Amino acid sequence: MEHIRRPTYRVRLIAFFLILGILPVVLLGIYAYWKSASIARDKVTDGNMNLLHQTEMMVEQKLKTIDNSATLLLTSSAVHNIRDKPLATVHFELFNGLLSQMHQMQAYDTGIQDATFINLNQDWLVNNRTMSSLSDANNQETIDSYLRHPSSSFWQREVPADRVPSGMAATEGINLIKKLPVYSNSPYGLFIVKIPSIELNQILSRGQSPGSTIIMDSDGYVIASVNESDVGRPLSSFGDFTVGPGGEEAVFFEASFSGIDSGVAYRRSPYNDWVYLSAVPMNEMTRESTAIGWATFSLSVAIVLLLLIASLVTARRMYRPIKQLVNSLGEIPHIASGVAEADEFQFIGGRILSLHDTRLSLENELHRQLPVLRELFMLKLFQGRIRPSAIREKLAQYGYSDHWKRYNVLSVQIDNFKDTTYRQQDNELLLYAVNNIVSELIPGDWRLSSIVLDDHQVSLVGALHDREAEIKAALFEIAEEIQSTVKRLLGLAVSVGVSNCFEDVRETPTAYRESIDALKYRLKLGPESIVLMEEIQPADRTAVKYPEQQATDLIDAIKRLDGEEADKHLKALLQTMQRSDMDFNVYQMALVRLLVDLERMVEASGVSLQTENGERLPLLSQLLELKTANEIERWFREGVIVPVMQQLERKQGSQYQRISDQMLAIIHDNYHTELTLDTCSAMMNYHPNYLKRVFRYTTGTNFSDYVMQHRISVAKKWLVETNMKVSEIADKVGYKSPQNFIRFFRRVEGKTPGQYRESNMN
Repeated sequence: MEHIRRPTYRVRLIAFFLILGILPVVLLGIYAYWKSASIARDKVTDGNMNLLHQTEMMVEQKLKTIDNSATLLLTSSAVHNIRDKPLATVHFELFNGLLSQMHQMQAYDTGIQDATFINLNQDWLVNNRTMSSLSDANNQETIDSYLRHPSSSFWQREVPADRVPSGMAATEGINLIKKLPVYSNSPYGLFIVKIPSIELNQILSRGQSPGSTIIMDSDGYVIASVNESDVGRPLSSFGDFTVGPGGEEAVFFEASFSGIDSGVAYRRSPYNDWVYLSAVPMNEMTRESTAIGWATFSLSVAIVLLLLIASLVTARRMYRPIKQLVNSLGEIPHIASGVAEADEFQFIGGRILSLHDTRLSLENELHRQLPVLRELFMLKLFQGRIRPSAIREKLAQYGYSDHWKRYNVLSVQIDNFKDTTYRQQDNELLLYAVNNIVSELIPGDWRLSSIVLDDHQVSLVGALHDREAEIKAALFEIAEEIQSTVKRLLGLAVSVGVSNCFEDVRETPTAYRESIDALKYRLKLGPESIVLMEEIQPADRTAVKYPEQQATDLIDAIKRLDGEEADKHLKALLQTMQRSDMDFNVYQMALVRLLVDLERMVEASGVSLQTENGERLPLLSQLLELKTANEIERWFREGVIVPVMQQLERKQGSQYQRISDQMLAIIHDNYHTELTLDTCSAMMNYHPNYLKRVFRYTTGTNFSDYVMQHRISVAKKWLVETNMKVSEIADKVGYKSPQNFIRFFRRVEGKTPGQYRESNMN
C-alpha cells in the first residue's frame, strides 16, 4: 500500500506563522471583550440608576406639590371659619367656601381624585360626594388608625375597599393624611387627599427603562407600577429577595424577578420611606456587551484571516522551489514500498523512480481507449465545442489524416416505426446498429469515425479531389446503399441528409447543422428521402403567402361539425403548403400558424385540445417532432380536428338540451294560455327559428304539436280523475271553444271526451 504524507515543510511554515500571529490576537480579543463588556454593563447599570433617581424626583415633586397645596388650604380662612361650626343650614356659605377651595386644589394638574375634610369635634365629613355626619359613617376604625399614626402628615397606601369609610373614594391609590392642627397632639380633624395609582403609573410609563419599574410603600406593597396588575402585590411575589432598611440608597444586585434573571436596582426615599425599584432583564443589560462581543469576534476573525493569508503567501514564496518540483512529479505513478514517505524529498524520489513504468502504462491505456476518444472528439467537433485553431492539432493527435480536399456531412435518421416490430423506445439501440452498418459501408479512408448524435447517425466524409459533381454522385450512391442495407437487415426506412461541400474541416459544425436541416425537408418529400442541401436551397426563391382563405374554410367546416368538408379542406391546405417553391422554414411556420389558428378557434368555442388523461406533450412539441407529410396530415386530423369536433358536438348537445328543458318547463307551466313559439321566444330571448330547430332536434316533434299533445294528456287525466265538465276542462287546458276541443280530442284519441271518460270509468 502506498503512503503519501502531507507537504511537511509547507505545513510547518504555515503553522509557525499562524501560531506567532493568532495567539496574541486571541488573548488581546478576550481581554478587550471582557473589559469593554464590563464597561458597557456598568454604563447600563449607571443609566438605570440615574433613570430610577429621575423617576423618584418626579414622583416626589408631585407628592410635595400636593402636600404644599393641602397645607395652604388647611391654613386658609375657609378652614379656620368652619372649625367650630356644626353641619347646619345656617352655615351653608362657610361649607360652600370650603368645598370651593377644595375644588380649586383639585383643578390644577395635580392628579388629585378626591379630598375629604373630617371634623371630629363637630362630627361631620365633607368631600366632593357628600356632606354628612361622621357618626353615621361605617368603618370608623380606619379613621382611628389614621389618628393613632405618630406623624401629623404622612402618605399611606389605600386600605381595602371594604374598610374605606362611607362617602370616601375607594379606588386603588395612595392617601395624604394631615391632622388638624398640623403639629398638635390632640387633633380636632383630618384632611385626606386621594391620588389614584394610575397617576403614578403614568409617571413610571414616561421613563425609558427597558425593564419593569415599581414603587413600594414602607410595608413592601406595590403602590405604582408600569404594569397596573402589579399594584397591591407584596415584594415577595416578585422573587426571593429583599430590600435593605432605611438609609440605603442606590443598591444594585442580580436576582430572579418574576421568573426572569434580571439586574435589580432600588432606592429608598428619605421623604416617605418608599422604595423605587427597577428590574431590567439580563439579556437587555448584556445586549450592548453581546454586540461588542460579536464585533470583537468579527475583528479577531478578520485579523486571523489576514494572518492566515499572510502566512499562506509567505509560506508559498518560501516553499515555491519545492512545490514546483513536487507538482511536476505529483501525477507520476509510484511503486508502493510499504514505508511512509517522511517528507517531500522522499516523495519526489519515489515518483522519479516510477517515471518509466508510468509512461509505458499511459501509452498502453491511450492505445486501448483510442476509439472512445475518437468518438468523443467527433462529438465535440460536430457540436462546435473545439476551438477552430485546435482542430487540426486534434486530428493529428487522434491519428486522423487531413489530406482531403472536400468534405461533406451525412446524417441518417429513422423515419418511423410503422409496420415494424420495433417501438420508439428502441430508437437509440437501432441508431447504434445503423452506425455499425454505415461504418461497414463507407470505407475507413473516406471518413472519420461515425457516431450517434442525438436522434441521428452522423458521418464526416472526405474526398481526395475537388470535382463536386463526382462527389455528389458518390454520396448519392452511398446514401442509396445505406437505405437498402438498413431496409434489408433491420426492416427500417431511413432518410439521409447531405450537407453542402466544404473545403476546411473547421466548417464541420455548420455542415452538420446543414445535414440536419436537409432532413427536415422529409416533411415535404416523404419517407426514405435522400436530401442534398444544395438542391433544396436555390438562390432565387419567391415569397409565399400563408393560405388564409383555405385555413378559414377549414375552421368553418369544423365549426359546422362537417367532418367530410373539414377533411377535404385539410388535404387541400396541406398540399398548398407543401409546394416545392416554399422554403422549409416558411413551411414549418405555416404549420405552426395553422395550429395557432385552430387553438384560437378552440378557445373561442370554450373547449380544450388536451386529452382527458392530460399526459400528452404540448401540441407544438408534437407538431415539431413529426417527420413526414402523411404524419402531419394524420396528426392534424386525428390528434386535433376530430377531438375538437367531438367536444364541440358534446357541448352543442348539452346546450340544446338545456334550452329544450327550459321550453318544456314553459309549456308545462303555461299550456292553459295562448302559448306560441313567439311567446316562448320573448320569454327566453332567443330567435323563434333557433328555438324551433333546437326543440325539434331534442324532442323529435314540433313545438305546436307538443303543446297540443300536452294539453290532451292533461285533459285525459282530468276526465278520469275529476268530475269537471268537458267545457270546464276545455277552458282550463287553453281552448276557448269546447267544440274545437272535442273535435281535436276525437281526431287524436278516436273518441269524444265523454266517450273517453265513460270507457275509462267502466
